[in-house]
Amino acid sequence: MTMEHKAFVFDFRSFEKELRLILERALSSNDSSELLQFIEDHRASLKDPYEGEPLEEGWRGMAEGQDAQQWGDFALTKYYEPGNDLGLGRNWEVLQSELLAKLGKDQSVLGRTVGPPANPFDPGRMGAYFQTEEDVTANLSELQHFHSNGAGDQANRLVEILRAAAARGRGLYITF
Repeated sequence: MTMEHKAFVFDFRSFEKELRLILERALSSNDSSELLQFIEDHRASLKDPYEGEPLEEGWRGMAEGQDAQQWGDFALTKYYEPGNDLGLGRNWEVLQSELLAKLGKDQSVLGRTVGPPANPFDPGRMGAYFQTEEDVTANLSELQHFHSNGAGDQANRLVEILRAAAARGRGLYITF
């Protein structure tokens, strides 16, 4: 199965303050009531995670599943714009196998998972990772030399993704 890398500039600080604990509790307990209340309370600032359109009444019918993973997918849109995917698409596999794996960097440029180890947040079931604003800055510093040393197009694109987030003082949300 081909993995499609998606990357979004992400307001990690606000996510950490407002939603992270709610999401982690829902993933740990399989009780989504608090997460659903968050969505209702913030619906005006949420989007459809699939199409990027404003979240309208009847949004529950749009979810591909009825669990904390899918509800979290909707709630998370408060912190990023679903229509502004900066990711590498299918070219991630090339970058991962040809460059990052050899350098031992694949996990550091993806980020960290959120949620309990047994059930981390992963609505697409192929991986979901977060980078704080500080992670973005550190990864950009570490990977910047690829850009200046004639790296391939995908490595240069990865540096550009990190630069876009750093320029806005934001983190990243990476999903497959």
